[in-house]
Amino acid sequence: YLVGKSPIFIDSDYALHDNLTFNTNFYDNVKIKHDDIYISAENLDLLYEDNIVRLSKIKSAFNNEMELKADKIVFDLLTRDVSVDMNEKTQKINIIYK
Repeated sequence: YLVGKSPIFIDSDYALHDNLTFNTNFYDNVKIKHDDIYISAENLDLLYEDNIVRLSKIKSAFNNEMELKADKIVFDLLTRDVSVDMNEKTQKINIIYK
């Protein structure tokens, strides 16, 4: 659990965990829930050595207020910086407000 924060739930069909680094790769039908945030993707990498969470092949990402259309999200665990990108530079990220 995050101190003073609600838990983040991660579910997937498969996961590979490195017992030395604690890096974990979740893949196939990855589902993430945190408060009112829901994300469905094909891959989620928890890279503890780099303090990074990387989501790719995102199917859906939304909360009560908006929906995000993007291919990948990278979250820095230390700085809390977020990078949202598309695989094709000619495509645009879409944010749809409800």
